[in-house]
Amino acid sequence: MNVLIEVKDGEYIGIIEDFWFIENGNSEEEVIYKLAESLKEFAIDYNNDLKLYKTTPNFNDMFTKLKGVIENDVSSIIDTFEIKVKYKRD
Repeated sequence: MNVLIEVKDGEYIGIIEDFWFIENGNSEEEVIYKLAESLKEFAIDYNNDLKLYKTTPNFNDMFTKLKGVIENDVSSIIDTFEIKVKYKRD
């Protein structure tokens, strides 16, 4: 999964492409960890309400991406991230 992190004025803001998670923190590592935790929590919720999510068009496509997330811990999820960092200047 692609993770995009933008750094501006010492603040790190990250997103996971194809998902709506936005996390911020004081370091790249903190943002990555928070994104992995959010993804794991969402995958568990998704799995618990699978019938609802599988019949909702915007969420149906996520099934394959989330299948492996449920089975992994946060560290293993982070290992699947392809991370791109962009530094912004004023």
